[in-house]
Amino acid sequence: MIVKTVRWKNKNFKKLIDYINEDKGRASDDVFTIFHNVKNPTAQGAVKSFRENDKFRIKRKNGVVVYHEVLSFSEKDTNQILNNSNSNLLGNKYNSNSNLLAKLEKIAFQYIQIRGKNALCFAKPHLSDKNIHIHFAFSGTEYRSKKTLRMSNQKFLEVRKGIEKFQMEKFPEIKNSIVYHKEKKVKKQKSCSDKEFQLKRRTGETDKEKLKSILSQVFSLSKSFEEFVGKVQEKKEFEIYTYRGKINGVIFKVRKYRFKTLGFGQEKFLKIHQVEQELTKIRKSRSRGKGLERSLTK
Repeated sequence: MIVKTVRWKNKNFKKLIDYINEDKGRASDDVFTIFHNVKNPTAQGAVKSFRENDKFRIKRKNGVVVYHEVLSFSEKDTNQILNNSNSNLLGNKYNSNSNLLAKLEKIAFQYIQIRGKNALCFAKPHLSDKNIHIHFAFSGTEYRSKKTLRMSNQKFLEVRKGIEKFQMEKFPEIKNSIVYHKEKKVKKQKSCSDKEFQLKRRTGETDKEKLKSILSQVFSLSKSFEEFVGKVQEKKEFEIYTYRGKINGVIFKVRKYRFKTLGFGQEKFLKIHQVEQELTKIRKSRSRGKGLERSLTK
């Protein structure tokens, strides 16, 4: 599954909770709703509880008031998610009205446990879009506490992997929504940025590879770095950029690429020049040797 988070820095609890509860007017009454650490299990009760709990938060500039998080599943798994044959209900603990959504309810409850069990949470699934997803509103601090729910990116990645691991273990049939446990395999395939990887998958060639191919042709026709830069400037699709007054690389499709990183830095031309000088010395040495040999034979 994909886990997204948005940090709200205003106190419009009603707007967020109404959105989660109503799903733009498409929400069904026959779905579960979670009221975690909320006294009155209604949407209005949740808004009131969030407001009261926010009084314990230490007010800071750009402080997070509420976390809006979403667990989203692949549309290919919709039938498996709604097939309840291998799942057990949580009973009436979270006001579940539909046996079909027991898997989602169990995943949602587990997510609350590993993400913010000591905080307030209002959660509800949305079923109207192609991909089923669950919305969560977590309070910015724990219940009646000033302790925040803030997490580092690394810690939040662990939460994502944790809920996905739970899904894989409890509901292996939901197999098309695996994201975070495929990262290592994907990274082995990627030797470039994510955008480049997606481009390569579609066309078989990344922007960087295309650029290197063009520059290789220019390089083969250039005798010096200056000549190489001049020929690159003649190309309409490129733009030379400098760094601290020195030519550093080329701009191609809005992105900057360093000549040195691409393998076309000044050092390369210097090495070629040195090799040519050595070859010239060898040729001259051989030529002198042959001349001496002819004079001795006369």
